[in-house]
Amino acid sequence: MVARPAHRGAELAEGGLDALAEAAVALGSAASLPEALQAVADAAARAARAEVVVARVADDSHGGRLNACAVATGSPAVAAELEGSWLSLDDLPETEETDPDRLPEGVRRAADRVHASEILLVPVQVDGRARGSLELMRSCVPFGDAERRVARLSAAQAALAIRAFGVKPTTSRGLEADAALTVAGEALAAGADGSRTADQVARLATQATGAVCGLLWEREPERPLRLAASFRLGEVDASLVNASEAAEQALRGRDAVAVEEVAGLPGGASVTATLQLGQPPVGALQLLFKAGQFPTEPDLGVLATFGVRASHALRAGQRSRTVALELERTRALLAVVGQAISELSLAHTLETAVARVAELLDEERLAVYLL
Repeated sequence: MVARPAHRGAELAEGGLDALAEAAVALGSAASLPEALQAVADAAARAARAEVVVARVADDSHGGRLNACAVATGSPAVAAELEGSWLSLDDLPETEETDPDRLPEGVRRAADRVHASEILLVPVQVDGRARGSLELMRSCVPFGDAERRVARLSAAQAALAIRAFGVKPTTSRGLEADAALTVAGEALAAGADGSRTADQVARLATQATGAVCGLLWEREPERPLRLAASFRLGEVDASLVNASEAAEQALRGRDAVAVEEVAGLPGGASVTATLQLGQPPVGALQLLFKAGQFPTEPDLGVLATFGVRASHALRAGQRSRTVALELERTRALLAVVGQAISELSLAHTLETAVARVAELLDEERLAVYLL
């Protein structure tokens, strides 16, 4: 994320008042709560010079969550990730907060994702109860007094929208899983970060489906499955073995997504949905659900499509890591050659070369023969 120039926090951004006025007008013509909150988030981002704004709404059907309902950002990939995220309503501060140590973990994680050093979270109160939140993020410059007032005004607009439309979960999982997975899969395929792809796949699928946790297993020749990434996985115990065995069995089958009931899974789950990642599979993405949360037939089709895109992203990440490793080895070998050229002692040069080359190539034995 590109840092914006420093500015005085006591002043509004150019056109900030116009943006707030336009949001107020948009609220009167919005056809849905997401549309209304998107207008509020866009206006808050413009008026307060925020690089990312997330508007969340409470969902009581899942024990008290705050689901992301609108995201204002210039990055489609960031929007795809944050639109499927949620926070626990219990973790929401009672008043506006900027101290990272007092912010919910999900907000801090989102800020890390967008490289934001400054965060302003404002609860959205409706009838004296927290029914949403507004999160403003940017790099480098703290939010000033005028920008805080903008955030409070935007939170008040969000409260009006929530009161007008009410809060109605769109699916049994609290969000549109098919749309979230489709957008997330496209974002992965379009621009995966090779060093973080496995973590992104596990997190995006878990958040979008409302699974208890997500496990990404990598397959290596002649070896058991290796846990490459996980999301919301609690304490690792024997239950992980049960999950691994279920994933192994699913990979031996022909179904793109295998669903079955398994006892003793992590997090108290009892249902696994395992996606084969590619053909032949490079691994498996395993989503764990509570009893009675079997994915429907439409869900299985969307999950299968996501699995295809995720496998492409994982393969691209593996290729990029291989290229990076080869490049690093080449640089190290060139350094060995340079050192050898600069050494006056042949014996010392050969000792250095043998030690470094054996280390780089991961070989136990290496010999040099001289005429």
